Amino acid sequence: MTNPVTSRGAMGIGAGLLTGWMSAAVFAFAVAHADSGFLLIAYIAAIPLLMAGLGAGVISGALGALAGSIGLAIAVSLSVAFTFTVIDALPAALFCALALRYKTGSDGRVYWYPEGLLLTALALYPCVVFLIGVVLTLGHEGGLLGLTIATVQSGIDQLSSQMDANTAVQFKAVVPTMAKLMPALVGSCWSLLMLACAIFAQGTLQKEKWNIRGPIAWRDVSVPTWLVSVAAVAGLVGAFAPQAYPQISYIGTNVCIMLCMPLFFVGLAITHVYAATCKHPKWVLVAFYMLISILPWLVILVALLGTLDLAFGIRKRLTGTSEQV
Repeated sequence: MTNPVTSRGAMGIGAGLLTGWMSAAVFAFAVAHADSGFLLIAYIAAIPLLMAGLGAGVISGALGALAGSIGLAIAVSLSVAFTFTVIDALPAALFCALALRYKTGSDGRVYWYPEGLLLTALALYPCVVFLIGVVLTLGHEGGLLGLTIATVQSGIDQLSSQMDANTAVQFKAVVPTMAKLMPALVGSCWSLLMLACAIFAQGTLQKEKWNIRGPIAWRDVSVPTWLVSVAAVAGLVGAFAPQAYPQISYIGTNVCIMLCMPLFFVGLAITHVYAATCKHPKWVLVAFYMLISILPWLVILVALLGTLDLAFGIRKRLTGTSEQV
């Protein structure tokens, strides 16, 4: 596969610089007002970068990421610039570089980088960041797990003054469990938000006919079978690692959960395909999403459904008479 050499000239350079500074400004605002609940905005600061990359080419996306990081380093601090680079700039540039890869078939048709591999990349990125964090904190007492427990405990202690005694005790009792799953929670949420940003950016570009890549068919997404194998091995390591080595169990459990994110989206795709076979597909989807918002544990069943699709081809049995919803 190759990358299309797309150049918008001065417009592409300008778009890269402008979107990079826009993303940096949004990120800086979110960090500065974190106490007011604006921290979540930091995770969607990648939208301008994604629009530059997907609309003006890989070079514009990379230029925007570099401009935003340098701008934050100069205007705010190196630590904020580093965080922005890890959370938004680097993954946005990498996503655009992958999404715009393509090959041309013998019939002249353009085949873009598969959606399933894009999802896989979004799941692997937080896993890599997590493993790097584990290595970098080996010198800390208890490693990354110990550092996370201390951080969560500090946050609970600050909130204890606003709770009654019993509630504070209950919160402190679940700190170890919260800390053990914190990387998976943060990593999975990041993957979902980055995917949402990419869908929004691509959709907006298509609406204005500025997109380079054709429509992304998320309903047809299929992940590689090796992903299931790696996730299964990680899960087994997390479940059966010797108690004398809690770090191994910690790593396996979190990696397994993060790698299951693409399988969850395969399960969602199956749901959409099934809904299209129903008399009132929109209502089926509304009911499904309402149910999953009320019962979050259903996410596990949806991911399991995605896994079963790899083995039994559930969508292939449904797509013969279904229409896209």
